[in-house]
Amino acid sequence: MDNAGEDPELLLDQAVELVRADEVEAAEPVLVGAVNAGAERAGALLGFLYLETGQLELAEHLWRGALEWDNAWAWSPLGTLLQVTGRAAEAEEMLRRSAETTGDRKARTSLGILCQVTGRAEEGVTWLRAATEQVPDDPFGALAFVMEPTPEQASGLGHDGLMAELSKALSVIGHHASAGYWARMAAQSGRGPTMHEFARTLLRHDRPRTAELWLRRAAEAGYAAAMHDYGTLLRHTGRRREARPWLRRSRAAFRRGG
Repeated sequence: MDNAGEDPELLLDQAVELVRADEVEAAEPVLVGAVNAGAERAGALLGFLYLETGQLELAEHLWRGALEWDNAWAWSPLGTLLQVTGRAAEAEEMLRRSAETTGDRKARTSLGILCQVTGRAEEGVTWLRAATEQVPDDPFGALAFVMEPTPEQASGLGHDGLMAELSKALSVIGHHASAGYWARMAAQSGRGPTMHEFARTLLRHDRPRTAELWLRRAAEAGYAAAMHDYGTLLRHTGRRREARPWLRRSRAAFRRGG
C-alpha cells in the first residue's frame, strides 16, 4: 500500500471508523498504511486488530518490532499478550519494565494480576491499587475489591479469568473501551469462557461479524454457553440448518455439566 503524501492521522481516523463499523478486513490495510505513514498510535491499534481477527503471531511480531525501535508503549500490550499465552516469566519482565519506567496503568494492572496468580498476593494488590489511583476521578477505583481475590480464586481463574472478570466489572460501570481491552486480551488464551466473554463484549459494541468469529471459536473449544449462543445466532440469521447441530451439542454439553 503506497501511502506517500497521505496524512497519517487521517488514515488512523479512517481505520478507527471502519473498526467501529465492524469492517475489520477493510480496516487492516488502512492501519498498515497509517503505520507506514508514521501515525504514532497505529502500531498499537493494528496489533489489537490482529488479535481480534485471530492473527496472534502477527500482533506479537508487530509489537516486538516496535520495541526494537525503542517504542516503550509496546511493553504493556506485548507483556499482557505473553501473560495470557503462558509465558509468564518473559511477560513479567516486560510488564515490570513498563509499570516501573512509564507508569503504564494497564501494565500495572496486568502485573498485579500476574503476581496474584503466581502466589504473590500482597505485591499484586500493591500494583492493582497503584493502577486504580492513577486517575483520581475515575470510578475504576471501585474495582479494587473485585481485583483482590482469595488465593484459591486467583489460582482457579488464572490470568485470563481475572482479566475477564475485570472486563465485566468495567462494563457495569460504563468503561466500555477499557472493558473491551481486557476482554480482548483474555480471549487470547484460547479458552472457551474468555473467548465467549469477548464475543459478548463485541455484541454489546454492535460488532456482530467479529463477534460471530469468536462465538464459533468458543463453541469449537467445547464451551456449552458459546455453543448455545452460536447456534442461536445462526438460527436468528436464517441459517437454521447450521444452527441445529450446535444447539444439540449445547444441550448435550449442559447435561454433562460443560
